[in-house]
Amino acid sequence: MTDVVVLQMLLLRYAASTSELDRTACAGYIDQCDRFRGRGERIAGWVWQAPVSRKGLLAEFAKGSMARKRLWVDRMCNEVVNLLRGPNSALKLTPYRVRNPESWRSAGAKFLRGFYDSGLGASTSTFPEYLFSEPSAEPFGREQFLSAFLTVNRELRFCSACDETKHYTVSRTGKRAYIDHYFPKSLYPHLACHPYNLVPVCSFCNEIKQDRDPLLRKTRKRRSKPSHISLPYRGQSDLGSWTYLKVRLLDTLPPAAFEELKPQGANYLTDGIETFRELYEVPDRWDKQVDCVGPSLVRHLFQFLDAHFVPRDAGRISVDYMDWFLSQLMDYRGREPFAFAMTWWAAALVNKEQVDTVAHDAEHSTSLMLQLPILFGYDERPRPAHFEDPDEYEISENLLEEDNVRSAIETARSLRGVADTAA
Repeated sequence: MTDVVVLQMLLLRYAASTSELDRTACAGYIDQCDRFRGRGERIAGWVWQAPVSRKGLLAEFAKGSMARKRLWVDRMCNEVVNLLRGPNSALKLTPYRVRNPESWRSAGAKFLRGFYDSGLGASTSTFPEYLFSEPSAEPFGREQFLSAFLTVNRELRFCSACDETKHYTVSRTGKRAYIDHYFPKSLYPHLACHPYNLVPVCSFCNEIKQDRDPLLRKTRKRRSKPSHISLPYRGQSDLGSWTYLKVRLLDTLPPAAFEELKPQGANYLTDGIETFRELYEVPDRWDKQVDCVGPSLVRHLFQFLDAHFVPRDAGRISVDYMDWFLSQLMDYRGREPFAFAMTWWAAALVNKEQVDTVAHDAEHSTSLMLQLPILFGYDERPRPAHFEDPDEYEISENLLEEDNVRSAIETARSLRGVADTAA
């Protein structure tokens, strides 16, 4: 998609240098760019093939004042290139908010948005292969974009914004997904095709976010730095890697409240957390679905106990075992619904349990975790058939001493330390 963004800016630069379009001149202008050299005629032909949405809008843009056109295009080029380098302190993004724009400016914005519609707007739309610089390039559309996204994010099976539902499905015609413009293309037309601005999300997040500007607070004040706003991707820019979920344990039903995301370290994350909450209503949506998160946590707990031959009604389980379970929940993130919420809920339970254990001077806890099945209606708490008498069963501690298990336990313990400090 970088080629597409560069081509958009290149075509606008050409139209900013003239008042009347010429296909041959346009092809020559394109050929001057190393990225597209030798393909200028074909690319110009593609532009002229759409007399209204591409060539027509570009021609209308060309009618504007040459000096003003160049200033407008230069600003957008700088913002596009800076974002390609990744969010940084120098990044500035200017929204397109003009009440009565000149016809040339309006045409330029429509031209940029129209590029997205040409290649990614519908399941059958594609950009032709000669727009791309790779020798083996093929036509590229929504399905190819989603496939490329899934290749890079192999472990991401659920929406990167809400962590609740799958962000794509597969139909007879291939993979289908909503592609969200994090910075709305209505306000940032120059980012309509930008690879860092396209995020596959679930239909619910797409509907909730709508065209809200991440850089505009609910108070209508601008946020200070775009670089302080994390895109809902996994990896280094993943907000979830640098935040924790504050969970309040309750003695009533539901037995927990998911209160807010909080930064694990740097204070600048406050802006990103606030933005995320305003755009996607997270973690508020999780808090309204504790009755869904709880049973899911119970099912994963049962699976863990069964896998390690621990009776479901054991009553007492060491904190080490609970930390091992917590480490597995951490690995589920992006692969199981509500994994982030489940992880921090479990962390809060283990922390509370450890405090109670110390207070009562007991070697093993009376597990709060194992009380969850009762709270969520698992009254019988059936145990695996190979356990005849759980009182005669003794949990093996040898397994907990294996290097990989100890490492997982220590990782979970570090995570609990964040939650414990937060309390």
